[in-house]
Amino acid sequence: MPRNLPLTLLALIAICGVACSNGATATEPPSGPAGTVATQAPPSIALPTSNSDADGTNICALLPADQVAQITGETISSSLSDNNFLTANDARCQYTIQPTSPGDNNQVVIDVISPGGAAYYDSLASEYGSNISPISGVGDKAFQDFTDGSGLVALFGDTAYDVYVDNPDDLKSDDEINQVSETLITTLRAKM
Repeated sequence: MPRNLPLTLLALIAICGVACSNGATATEPPSGPAGTVATQAPPSIALPTSNSDADGTNICALLPADQVAQITGETISSSLSDNNFLTANDARCQYTIQPTSPGDNNQVVIDVISPGGAAYYDSLASEYGSNISPISGVGDKAFQDFTDGSGLVALFGDTAYDVYVDNPDDLKSDDEINQVSETLITTLRAKM
């Protein structure tokens, strides 16, 4: 009887596998390094294929963390696409700046809103009021936002670019952060 136990167990596993697959065909799991089996999601679960918004824009892919590090002069430890955060037409990437001391949570955040960028721009300008400073030479119109750190919002037609740069340990002046933000926008626009 003990010799049939492995066969019975294998048959039970096979029956459960077919029953749990919701009618999907079974596939052999890919093999990993010697002695291991790589895991994969069950066929009934749809996995996202990219971190892009509805029109396919992936800011993190267009502007990789190493390029943001080069532009900002900061060490970027990770990036995360978080599209449709602000609006349904928002493509966003959050870059985490390597902490310089415990508890730091500094980021560079880039949002591109299109279509609807003009309405978004006007809404922010109205909301922030006296906390903004108009900037010339960037897009159709732009302002620097001083409400919570330093950000730059620039409008190109109906596309708004909203860049926020934390200033760890106040290492940069507002003008330096504005220049970094402008460079991030210019670099990203060249890739879109």
